[in-house]
Amino acid sequence: MYKQTKYAGHLGHSVKRLYQLMGAYFNAILRPYGVASSQWYVLYAMSQSPQLTQKELQAAMQVESATLTGVINALVRNGWVERKQSAGDRRVKELRFTPAGRELWEKLPDPIITIHTQMLEGISAEEEIVARKILDKAIKNLEIKPDRGRAT
Repeated sequence: MYKQTKYAGHLGHSVKRLYQLMGAYFNAILRPYGVASSQWYVLYAMSQSPQLTQKELQAAMQVESATLTGVINALVRNGWVERKQSAGDRRVKELRFTPAGRELWEKLPDPIITIHTQMLEGISAEEEIVARKILDKAIKNLEIKPDRGRAT
């Protein structure tokens, strides 16, 4: 059971709790297919760009190289993705779906749409717009700028 904390009334706490629940729901949707959410995001990016390098994927996903390498290694082990050296530059790793990976991608449900639908049940379009505006403002207020986020 979920334990309340002294921060339960804070917006940040609610955002974190929503993030945790969305992650759990995301993984539950994909579990029957043997796919984790981090793997789904890589597969999604690959579906949007058929000729993708590992470096391009890393920049697009804004993750550390070691993190992405682990996810890709799992996809390669499962036979869903192949990683090859570029013919033009041996340092560059190109990623492609295998036939099994393409077949898997075609049958995977879209967890983002499923979660969005469930999450917004009973919430009007107007309420969603207001919530997004509030969160966008909060994000903007916390984005690190050259004069913020430093110890003085």
